[in-house]
Amino acid sequence: MKTKVDISKQFFDNKAQDVNTSFIRTVSLSQKNEFDLIRKNISEKPRESTILDIGGGWGRISLFFLKEGFSVTVVDVSIGALNTLNTIYTNEKNDAWGNLETIEGDLSKLGNIGTYDIVFCIAILHHADSIKNILDKAYKSLKRGGRLIVLEPNPMNLLWYIFIFYQRMWKVEKGILRCRRNSIIQYLKDSDFNSIKVEGYGMFPNCIFNFSEKLLKINASVIPNLSFLKEFALFNIYTGIK
Repeated sequence: MKTKVDISKQFFDNKAQDVNTSFIRTVSLSQKNEFDLIRKNISEKPRESTILDIGGGWGRISLFFLKEGFSVTVVDVSIGALNTLNTIYTNEKNDAWGNLETIEGDLSKLGNIGTYDIVFCIAILHHADSIKNILDKAYKSLKRGGRLIVLEPNPMNLLWYIFIFYQRMWKVEKGILRCRRNSIIQYLKDSDFNSIKVEGYGMFPNCIFNFSEKLLKINASVIPNLSFLKEFALFNIYTGIK
């Protein structure tokens, strides 16, 4: 029987073939907004900082930080996604970019303990066989005072189920049921993270507001953090400190 990781690997190997490799040069408003949100949450970290991107795939987030001068290690089970990332990096980088290291496989292939300033887990926990194992490894990988950034789909937003069933992706995405806000907070506490914060991100898909930066920002950051709507945000972003 295939594990969640096996199913995700096959899915993202196939999806990597369709990635627009020029996306780092043609950034949409919604892509920029997502990057800016993550950047805001690590604003105290200098550009010489080291980042571990767990399940970073073809670099949808990492490439923006490489471009800013951060050094990034991406670990992912999808060799197809990592090949795409390496191709984009090789074609686009210049002397101002940070260094990239890619590791194919699960986190058992990652030997560096206590060496990273920042760890990203961007939309990866719901694909994992064990959320706690990933967060434990993230904690061990961070330097003291290092910061974890987690972004996960929120199963309380019903739009996910329309999207998942329309795209016939239930086998790949069904793990979102384990990613309720309170559940992820408890996982973070169980892995010894401190100063845990959470905020909603998006109420509707941000890409539908690419025509208006003002409306996009309202959808991305204002509506999903209203007290009576925050439980139904499209995504939640969590931060924690080692």
